[in-house]
Amino acid sequence: TYNGIYFATQAELKKLLHLQIHHYDESTSEGFRAHLWEMLQTSSCAFVAGSFATCFNAPFDTAKSRIQQQVTSPCGKRKYNGTLETLMIIAKEEGPRAVYKGFVPKMWRMGLGGAVGMAAFETAHVLMP
Repeated sequence: TYNGIYFATQAELKKLLHLQIHHYDESTSEGFRAHLWEMLQTSSCAFVAGSFATCFNAPFDTAKSRIQQQVTSPCGKRKYNGTLETLMIIAKEEGPRAVYKGFVPKMWRMGLGGAVGMAAFETAHVLMP
């Protein structure tokens, strides 16, 4: 879910802002500044897209973590078995907001990771012959 929402959101944001990758002569100060400005815009779009995509992915990540961290009882029973069942148990026992536990650090991690990664990718793309 994350990647689909991330790339679609970033593409729409860039289209909305009319951003495109350009090839600048970075040996000039004007070309270098233009490239930096473009990378700042790309990073901003990627940060927003990564943060937005995390809203949809976070509950599934919470369920995955609960399933992985659970301890099997001596008789072999497990509390959590599947993703949707785990989400329903968490919401029922802890409230609906509990499926978003750890959201803020994850949002920052995914947003910043997307921003740095996309800026690096587009810079490498521009530098390739």
